[in-house]
Amino acid sequence: MTFRQSAASRLAPHVLSAIDLARILSLPLDTYCKHVRQLERSAEYSACAHMIQKHSLTSLQETAPPASLPSCIGRLHPRGATVQVHFLHPEAIRLYRIDAPPRQTRTADITQARLIRNLHLINSRNELTHALIRVLLTHQSSYLTSLNPADLQPLGLQDIVEAMQHQSGYTPPDVSRISRLLRTLSVISATGQDIPLRALLMQQHVRHEAQLKALIAEERLLLLNGAIVTPWSDSKLSQHLKNRHGILLTRRSIGALRQRLGIPDYRHRCDSLDYLSASHTLGPLLPLTPANLAKLPEHPGVYEIWSAMTPGSNTSAQVNQNLTKYCNSMIYLGSSANIRARILSHTRGHSRNALLSALLLQGKAQIRFCVLDANWRHVERVLYQAYCSSFGMRPPCNRISP
Repeated sequence: MTFRQSAASRLAPHVLSAIDLARILSLPLDTYCKHVRQLERSAEYSACAHMIQKHSLTSLQETAPPASLPSCIGRLHPRGATVQVHFLHPEAIRLYRIDAPPRQTRTADITQARLIRNLHLINSRNELTHALIRVLLTHQSSYLTSLNPADLQPLGLQDIVEAMQHQSGYTPPDVSRISRLLRTLSVISATGQDIPLRALLMQQHVRHEAQLKALIAEERLLLLNGAIVTPWSDSKLSQHLKNRHGILLTRRSIGALRQRLGIPDYRHRCDSLDYLSASHTLGPLLPLTPANLAKLPEHPGVYEIWSAMTPGSNTSAQVNQNLTKYCNSMIYLGSSANIRARILSHTRGHSRNALLSALLLQGKAQIRFCVLDANWRHVERVLYQAYCSSFGMRPPCNRISP
């Protein structure tokens, strides 16, 4: 994307009133656009129209977004390895160039000065917005193209300021002004997803945590499907991070990261038979068909729900092949005083667990269960702890521990 820049028409933010600039930067986008329209329709603006030239910072524009997305400033359009943004509000790309006004009466001078000050404030916000978006598009183009969280690059407020320093003719503001804009704006992806600009920032350690959790999730799938016999050691995890993402972390750093995330070491993750042996009393898998639902016991007990889950983009080709062969994974562990009633509540969408209900509605789920006369909650806790110990995480659809 290209921007028109003119040092002559730019008023550096530090010469403006800090309070006024902070206020206009904090305005929600729809309120800000309304403010600009009202200013252009005012009598003061009409009286000075002869000395004001309206320009646009970019020619990349399209129609306005739905009313349900009032904070959306533009729509993303991937162009190969880069991304362009087409702006949705003409007020957000406005740039005013003002000729020197002739001397008039004191009252007229005050009115003109107030109008010119407001126009400079609008220029400052719009130019800062475009400089910010340009930095975000440059640093996060991979993520904005794929929408894969693993592609997010480390980027903080100070990094944005330093990147702006390299933009020709632009004086970067302090981080507080950038932060105000980040809180109020978003963009729409090519698939229609609303992406807040603040979601494009990521600290280095957050990225490392996300990549490590993705590796542990992949390891769990490989263990469940028999593709590997033992979990990866810290050295192996370090090697995967280096080969796949270019992240250089020592074995000791991986260990510290695991401890911060509550992930056991490979010795505690390697005994994957712990959960299988602990759950051997559960019966065979049954498809969740209407006929089988009617046969479920109306008694207390514990149960597992299995469902085909689509692997994420981080999983290797080997994992995908194994998922094709072993298409089911255990996604939920639960207990109830009435197994049949609980499963029916899940399948009818009455459960507050939205992810579980969505997977069940796909019609490919299976269940296995064990009827217990007493202590079914205790048995669920034992199985849950064994699962977490075996695979280093809770079942995908278990939101909290029992």
